[in-house]
Amino acid sequence: MKRSMMNQSTPENGYRLKKSEKLFIKLFVMLLRSIAWTSRTELENEGIIDEARRLHGGFILSTWHRDIFFSIWMFRELNLIAMISASRDGEGIFQVMRHFNFQGIRGSSNRGGTEALLETTKFLKQGGGLAIAPDGPTGPSLKSKPGIILLARDSGMPIIPWSYASKNEWLLKTWDHHRIPKPFNRIRGTFGEPLMVPKNLELESIPEYCGKLEEAMKQTVELLPGTERKFLLFFCQIGDSIPTRGRIRIVDHDLTAVEIDFGGGVIRKTLDALLKSLQGI
Repeated sequence: MKRSMMNQSTPENGYRLKKSEKLFIKLFVMLLRSIAWTSRTELENEGIIDEARRLHGGFILSTWHRDIFFSIWMFRELNLIAMISASRDGEGIFQVMRHFNFQGIRGSSNRGGTEALLETTKFLKQGGGLAIAPDGPTGPSLKSKPGIILLARDSGMPIIPWSYASKNEWLLKTWDHHRIPKPFNRIRGTFGEPLMVPKNLELESIPEYCGKLEEAMKQTVELLPGTERKFLLFFCQIGDSIPTRGRIRIVDHDLTAVEIDFGGGVIRKTLDALLKSLQGI
């Protein structure tokens, strides 16, 4: 009989962690707990999770890969499993998450994905909750891959977008620019409106629903206070070339693109391009 992929030990996944890696995991767990214990954390719109359990029995929680670190702490009481890459990096993440009440199903779009999808679908139909990073394990960042859409279609479960914001954070030099909130912080997380995927969705329509999920994730970011207001004040103070009556909206979760709505139309630029155009003002 084929062994379940859930909660497999390290040797069965083909990765025996080195002593240095095990030490890093311990330090990682200590860092996460110290940030949480010294910070004020708030979780908003939890009723969306309760309603999903009541109506559907389970749900799929969508978080961008760059948000995994502190989301682990915020999700610790939700009784979740996580789909984690069947890679060496994924093994490290799996060992961290085990300290915070997570179970794991190992697999991704690159390795072990088919078996993981089948087992996850079975788990969801039994009333479970799953956390997954739709842009993992290798990106591109903030772009959904088809796996989460297929899971939602085959299981009939809603996808619930998630995001958090912190007052101060470090950005790592990784492909996803991973976010690490600093200690003595205020960290607020929120759930967005569920996205349902039709059970009869054809394969050619999956990219459309990937786009819908990306938009739902952006809208969830906008539920968090402060970020859009700060950018509006910043740009309005630069000079007359920026429309003072316009509205500046964050487009990408990593703050690399903005939209400027000045009534007569919308300009979309990357932040780097916008700053270069303002040189000399």
